[in-house]
Amino acid sequence: MTAAVVAAVPSVMPIVVGKPHPFLIEQALEHLVTAKRETIMFGDQLATDIAAGNAAGLRSILLASDVPFNAATGVVPDRVVSSLLDLLDAASKRAGPLS
Repeated sequence: MTAAVVAAVPSVMPIVVGKPHPFLIEQALEHLVTAKRETIMFGDQLATDIAAGNAAGLRSILLASDVPFNAATGVVPDRVVSSLLDLLDAASKRAGPLS
C-alpha cells in the first residue's frame, strides 16, 4: 500500500506515525509547549512505549503491570514501578513529613 502511494505521489515523503517512532510525541510536545527535559513517558510496553520515549529523548518509566511486556533489545526505562502509587510514595518520602 505504501509503495503504491509513493509511486502515485513521488513528491510526498511518507512518515511513520505509530509507536515506537517519535513523531506523535514530538507533535504533542509542540502542542503542549513542554520541554523534553520536563516530560516523562509512562508505559507498560518496552518495545513500543518505552522505545518511543527513548527515541523522542524523554525519560521513561515502565509500569510493570499484570500485562506481560515484550522485551526489546537495547530499550531500558529510567525507572520501573509496579504501580503509579509507587511514584506517589517515593515523592512523599523525598518531600519528608508535613510540618
